[in-house]
Amino acid sequence: MGFFAAAAQLGPMLARTLPSAEGQLRRRRRGFPSTWRTTAEHVELRGTVLVIYKSKGGGLRSLSSSKSSRRVALHDIAGTGAIRANDAATRKGFYPFSIDVPGGTLTLHLAASNSDARANWLKELNRARVVFTHNDLTILSTIGEGHFGKVVLAQRKGCTGRDGLLALKEIQLTPGMQLHTALTERVLLASLPLHPFVITLQLAFRYDNYLYYGFDFMPGADMFELIRRKDMRMNLPIARFYISQVASALSHLHAHNIVYRDLKPENVLVDKVGNLCLADMGLAKRLPRDGLTYTVCGTRDYLAPEMIEEGRSNVRIGYGLSIDFWQLGCMVYELYAGHSPFWSASHGDCRDDTARPGSGATAARILGGDFKRPRGMEPAAWSLAQALLSQSPAERLGTIASGPRRPSSDVTTVGGGWGDVRAHAFFEGVDWDAVLRKSVRPPYKPLSTRKSLVANFNAQITARPAWWGAEDEAAARQHRWEQLFTEELRGFAFVRAQPPPQAEPKQAEIAPFE
Repeated sequence: MGFFAAAAQLGPMLARTLPSAEGQLRRRRRGFPSTWRTTAEHVELRGTVLVIYKSKGGGLRSLSSSKSSRRVALHDIAGTGAIRANDAATRKGFYPFSIDVPGGTLTLHLAASNSDARANWLKELNRARVVFTHNDLTILSTIGEGHFGKVVLAQRKGCTGRDGLLALKEIQLTPGMQLHTALTERVLLASLPLHPFVITLQLAFRYDNYLYYGFDFMPGADMFELIRRKDMRMNLPIARFYISQVASALSHLHAHNIVYRDLKPENVLVDKVGNLCLADMGLAKRLPRDGLTYTVCGTRDYLAPEMIEEGRSNVRIGYGLSIDFWQLGCMVYELYAGHSPFWSASHGDCRDDTARPGSGATAARILGGDFKRPRGMEPAAWSLAQALLSQSPAERLGTIASGPRRPSSDVTTVGGGWGDVRAHAFFEGVDWDAVLRKSVRPPYKPLSTRKSLVANFNAQITARPAWWGAEDEAAARQHRWEQLFTEELRGFAFVRAQPPPQAEPKQAEIAPFE
């Protein structure tokens, strides 16, 4: 069914979702089969929702102007029936098509101005209408837990062996929660171009008062588990291999003006052969136009000085992409030391201690730049760590405090900044094209999953029962709320269109690790 609202009230999901298709379409008047509106209306497809603005122009750009008061019609086409072209009525400048809106009471009749535009609308609409639910998946095991909820290994029904496996992240909806944080991964990863070292969001759906994100399953668990299990002795070639892949992932995010803000080994996943993949985008953010943001977030021992430092009148000074270069320095250090440069034994083993404003021993060490060179850390690695852990963002390798320069600049900070990082002696001899092709054999390979798909994961976690959150609540007879955020989550469902299969590099094409 259609839903009418002011354009400025699209809700947090739709307002942050970039249109996959948009343009001017004519619409047939309801109740008049042969009468079409003479004026085309601006139409957008945001997620699974068709947004029809009630006058020409508008769209996302109108939300910040006086045009934001215009009315829109919202039609969620998830699970819709037929979407078809009306070839019989086609004529020059008039290419009609129809959409059977779910519910069975409404068929939308729209017309594009040319055949290419109609073909694109039909392609995007058919992609958006595909829905995925919990009934299409079987839960196999619990593989992770965090402050957000849990992660389970699931498999698409009808698939066997290692086909159709997904890492399914579960987030519980509760009254009064900060919904925009729960939606970050859906908003960013659904529109971010794919990258070999950034996790791919395959699907998103809602089941009762739980949100689910389905990602590619990484059977090697995460970098923290890999280091712990292998008891690896770090050296420059090994560190260079891993940091090259992480740097490549971060530079991809920065190229799209996204700051990651939570880099640590637990958030870097490992695939079946030992390559890395940056995951958990829950704290990532697309920076505003001025390139600054102010929220204190992340893990305590990895906070950058500009995130926690206060200027005059106790006002935070703000930060940009600089935060990620700092945390990359922390990761270089941790590969050798086994912990963050600002970790203290008095914290115990609580690695998930989330950031909070205020002073304290950790903040004092961060603001004072108090860290020592780990034993066995080569000069090139130590030099890189020091350059990335510069107290001043303006002096930090690869960054300036305000984030990316304006598009009019001759050289962008993103390109120039990462160019400076790649030029450091630590990366001497790195073939960055080979890095992107994954054509260098990883130094360590995860345990074989022949006997168990979760062989590389923490056994204490995988031993725990795996349930759907809603069914777990029902079994425990816990209090359950009515369906929360119904309108706010309109358009949340997502299924990625599958690209043509690509052959993996042949064994002979993968250079041995040296």
